[in-house]
Amino acid sequence: MKNLVLFFSLLLLVACSNEKSSKSSDEAVQAKTNDPNSYAISVEDGGVIKTEKGSVLTIPKNAFVDKNGNPVSGDVEIKFEEFHDFADIAKSGISMFYDSAGVRSDLRSGGMFRISGSQNGESIEVKEGKKLAVDLASIEDTPCYNFYKQEDDGKWNYLHTDTGNRVDSLKQNQLPRNPENQDLSNAISIDVDYTDIPELNMYRSLIWRYVGEKIPRAFTSINWSTAEIKPVEGENMMYKLTVKSKDKNYTMKIQPILTGKNLELALSKYQHDIETMQGDPNSIYYKTKIIRSVNVEGFGTYNWDIKNKRDEDQVSFPMLATVNGKKLKELQVSLISASENIVVNYNEASLKSFSFDPKSKNLLVAFYDGGKIAVLEPNKFKNLIRQNGKKEYISVDLTARSEEDLSSEDLKKMISELIRS
Repeated sequence: MKNLVLFFSLLLLVACSNEKSSKSSDEAVQAKTNDPNSYAISVEDGGVIKTEKGSVLTIPKNAFVDKNGNPVSGDVEIKFEEFHDFADIAKSGISMFYDSAGVRSDLRSGGMFRISGSQNGESIEVKEGKKLAVDLASIEDTPCYNFYKQEDDGKWNYLHTDTGNRVDSLKQNQLPRNPENQDLSNAISIDVDYTDIPELNMYRSLIWRYVGEKIPRAFTSINWSTAEIKPVEGENMMYKLTVKSKDKNYTMKIQPILTGKNLELALSKYQHDIETMQGDPNSIYYKTKIIRSVNVEGFGTYNWDIKNKRDEDQVSFPMLATVNGKKLKELQVSLISASENIVVNYNEASLKSFSFDPKSKNLLVAFYDGGKIAVLEPNKFKNLIRQNGKKEYISVDLTARSEEDLSSEDLKKMISELIRS
């Protein structure tokens, strides 16, 4: 008879709490026809803004004052902009650098938004004591993120950490699971044959974990003679374990815990699956997965983010960006790192500290002359690796595209095509 050897690991509880429910209302203000991000709001009535992407901005009654602090009345214009995917963030030009004690990090966004207001062309402000409620429809599937506000100097100010609410209608089995985000609690070591399960064939000597709060006593107190697993239909990397003895059997859900070479293989497959989805602008990668709810006390640019962690293998050098061999003024360059799932926006000054992960699939998109676009395709990055550590500026020439003044949706399609290439 085979003995099932079980061992347990502690689960570290961090700042993120249980997922929360989000707010919504059936009454929504329609966007202006000439600007899909602008809305007319009655100050006396307040209102609810619902965007095409599924986000909700709730404005209370009598929430605004003029620049001198005097109450305003009548209709005001509220602008509510969202930035979610590669195209949104790149086109925005918003800095994604975060400085902590002199150490610069790149932020990986779980959704950004900007709110502003005016009346008759004059800026207004949120009245002291009033708050605007934002339910942001995020395409990033990690629930727990940090929340920041961008200050006047462009730097991000950390406010708090919170957990979003998963969208119930999302088919989670269609999303590849990031193997780095494993739950290591309730681990068990069990001798079971999984060679007939295709997605597990590449792994060797797997450790498993019981999916639940605590492994049942009945399972741990009996020596079982046989054990078999089968995939759980509709659930990604989830399996049903059935163990049997002479007169008893027991069934429970388990997941593999990946370490060493198994983890390396899983990460490689995960990155491939993600890049495949990123290359399809209609894939579930770009659909809402989390609603992130927050109350803000004023207008401004806000960001749900986590700091992107890079190892020491990153390539860095000062960059002089040109387009078709010409140096241009006011050139914004966006690094899109598909594998890292980040966008880093550079201007001429910040290109002095340009860097990228050579293991990621990278792309440069430049914006210039009021709507023109140039790119450096992913296959050109291998020529930049040898520039690592150089102190002098390295000229990197981007190729001008024929497209101009692209909408975020058309830019997303272009970026998706380049990622697929």
